[in-house]
Amino acid sequence: MNWFYIDESITEGDRRQGPFTTEEILEKSRSGELKAETLVWHSGMEAWAAWGEQAESKRSEEADALIQKTLEALIKEKERAQAEQKRHYAGFWIRALAYIIDSVFIGILAMVLVFALSSLGLLDFEAANKLIEAGNIFTDPERINQLMEVRGMDLVITASTILQFLYFVLFTWKYAATPGKRLLKIKVIGARGERLGLSGSVIRYLCSVLSSFSFIYFYGLAYVIAAVDPEKRTFHDWLARTRVIYSEQEKF
Repeated sequence: MNWFYIDESITEGDRRQGPFTTEEILEKSRSGELKAETLVWHSGMEAWAAWGEQAESKRSEEADALIQKTLEALIKEKERAQAEQKRHYAGFWIRALAYIIDSVFIGILAMVLVFALSSLGLLDFEAANKLIEAGNIFTDPERINQLMEVRGMDLVITASTILQFLYFVLFTWKYAATPGKRLLKIKVIGARGERLGLSGSVIRYLCSVLSSFSFIYFYGLAYVIAAVDPEKRTFHDWLARTRVIYSEQEKF
């Protein structure tokens, strides 16, 4: 198919340019020589019409947009891969220290909760304290049963469970790190370096609960594997597809 177009820059003589093949006319469109309002014609057309109204013009724009989008995706993927190669993953010991710090914070909050429930008369604090001071509370099944029968202990356990859930989920969601991790300058990211959303933070916490059972049955293997994994992942990192890195490496 041979194309012709009207060159508006020519003021005298024949302003018709051509013939051009479809590929040539498309190249002129890409270079800017052929504009949307430029009149074009090819055999089969009843009259001259604007290039922007032609199907070839629209297909050219769509193809250019697709090429641009593909290039941007490739560049972004290359940058992500380069950033991943430079990541410094947080190891077992620093993560363990962060967890100890978080446990202290949670313990303080739990104490505040216990005193609040006791002040409201919802917990028999004296009875619970006597059983704890008597010793062997966590090794004697009978003592454990007695503690659980103390008025308000079921409320304490429920409230403490909710407190721990909110602590780990909300801090991970909002700041990508719990206070313990923030103090040690480490944080949680997704497998592709992204910040975890609320659902991702919930999934990671639930997976970490599964990991905690390894202390009972598998000598903490779910956590120890971080010492040998190339990306320092624990079992719940594998399940939730997360990583823990030093926070100065990637800014959100």
